[in-house]
Amino acid sequence: MNPITAFLVFLLILAGLAVGQWVNPYLALPFFAAAAIIAASLKMANVWQKFVILRMGKLQSVKGPGMFAIIPVFDNVVAVIDGRIQTTGLRAEQALTKDTIPVDVDVIIFWHVHDAEKAALAVTNYREAIDRVAQTSLRKMIGSSMLAALLSDRKEVDAQLKHEIAEKTAPWGISVGSVEIRDVAIPEAMQDAMSRLQHGAMHIIYETTKERGATILIPSSMLDSLGSSTTLGLAFASKGLSDSEVTVPLKIAARSP
Repeated sequence: MNPITAFLVFLLILAGLAVGQWVNPYLALPFFAAAAIIAASLKMANVWQKFVILRMGKLQSVKGPGMFAIIPVFDNVVAVIDGRIQTTGLRAEQALTKDTIPVDVDVIIFWHVHDAEKAALAVTNYREAIDRVAQTSLRKMIGSSMLAALLSDRKEVDAQLKHEIAEKTAPWGISVGSVEIRDVAIPEAMQDAMSRLQHGAMHIIYETTKERGATILIPSSMLDSLGSSTTLGLAFASKGLSDSEVTVPLKIAARSP
């Protein structure tokens, strides 16, 4: 019960008690009845709220903000929708990327309800629904993306995820403002394994470049998997050799697999 309704109900009950005490007990009944009707009918919505009202099972109106009245018994407030911006945090654990790397991804979604009627009547629980849709869309996006893209192309991935979630939630009266990937983490065991593989690859290429004039053909997909830091390391690997061992700079040529 809102403060204004509570105050009016209090005044009517107080007046009824006074009339019943000093005038006639039966005259207090209309005051008590009026208090009950006002308590059941007079509603107030805050500036961010929308009240969805059904009359005998059919949509009657969407009220708010401000004061409004409903017909007791016939009208029923089935939902109070908050129109402010909401945030939903998601976490996908051990989800496999397109190149079969397990990752843990943290995402935050900013959204709001733009149509209270649809949010109340088109879906059972819009908060739960957007959470389920976002979880499914996140795992689908991870499964269709390479690890390198998740780590480097955050803006593009965010936009892709936002578009997919917004498309599915629009029929429920929900608008997605933005989606932001906060963190992409690789399990420690996998980090160690990848580190050992990279060091092994660097060592093999390093040994190969001891031959004068060596040219190495590396598939572009391998360069992507090694990462930019490893590729730069390969480019400067020959600097660790003595002048007598190196007469021609290291050449790395990428070719399509």
